Amino acid sequence: MADYFLKNGKKYYKKNDRPCNSSNSDSNNCFIQNYTIFGTEDTPQDLDITTGIPRTVFENFTKNHNKTLIKFSFSPAFATTIRLTIARLNHRSPLTFTLSPGDIKTFLVEDVESITFSDTVAPSTLNLFIQQTNCICCSNSNNDESYYYNSCNDAY
Repeated sequence: MADYFLKNGKKYYKKNDRPCNSSNSDSNNCFIQNYTIFGTEDTPQDLDITTGIPRTVFENFTKNHNKTLIKFSFSPAFATTIRLTIARLNHRSPLTFTLSPGDIKTFLVEDVESITFSDTVAPSTLNLFIQQTNCICCSNSNNDESYYYNSCNDAY
C-alpha cells in the first residue's frame, strides 16, 4: 500500500510517518500530552472486578499516537485469575494476558485503543495505575483529509 495518494493534483501523505514535535509542518500544530487514566498522579488505585462482567477501564476514540503505561499488582489473597485484554489501533488481534494472584507487572504498550479486565470466576481487586502519553496533531484546516493526511505543495 502506498504511503500517499493523489487528489486534485496534490499529494497527501499519511500523518503517522511524521515525528511528534513542535517543528512539524506549517499546517500542523503537534504536541505531547500526558494523562493519568487510572490512579492519581503516580499512585495506583484499587479496581474491583465483578464475576462474569467485563470491566473496560479505558477506551480511546482518537487516532492519536500514544504510549500507555499499565502497572498493577494482584493480591495473592484472591483465588482466581483475571484476563487482561489490550486492543491497539491498527492491529487485528488484541494483546491478551492471564493475570494470576500475586502477579506484579508493568506493561508499556503503543497505540492503545482499550483496556478491559474480564473472565474472573470470583470477585477480585487489582491495584492499578494507567498513564498515557499522546502525540496530538491539530491541523489548521477543518476537513477530514487534513486531519488524517499531510498535503504537499507538489502538483501532479
